[in-house]
Amino acid sequence: MPNNIILLFCILIALICPPLAGGTYDMGIRIVELYSDMDSCDVTITSTDPNEDVVLRLELLHNGNVLETQEIAIDSIYPNIPIMKVVLWNTNESKDGKYSVLATILKDNEEITTIKHDFIYGSKTIPRIKVDDFIANSQGFSIIITPVEAV
Repeated sequence: MPNNIILLFCILIALICPPLAGGTYDMGIRIVELYSDMDSCDVTITSTDPNEDVVLRLELLHNGNVLETQEIAIDSIYPNIPIMKVVLWNTNESKDGKYSVLATILKDNEEITTIKHDFIYGSKTIPRIKVDDFIANSQGFSIIITPVEAV
């Protein structure tokens, strides 16, 4: 019976104090916006708690390969005051296709939060459509269209 009480006490401590149990803890930092194209990337960060000495890591990827990584040191984050950081990509990559950006907040080399943004680079494909019907009346007009496979 005493062993069960000790075990229950240890589980209770682990639930109440996650950092003591070896897990990561919530510092209140959130990446609220992430946008990127082939030229630049901007990130907006907020926090519910004051934080110091965090790092923002940005990775530009194409087909799973890291094209470029940039890290920005952030000295202080104040509660409920958004911070926007902008980087210019220095990559010569210009192939058409899907690209991704990973934004990660690190504190003491531990990952706090990560989000991903995907974008397409290259020429836009105009979809082909077929007009099935055109209906006009005194209020305007309506068109019924059907998509056709692009060329």
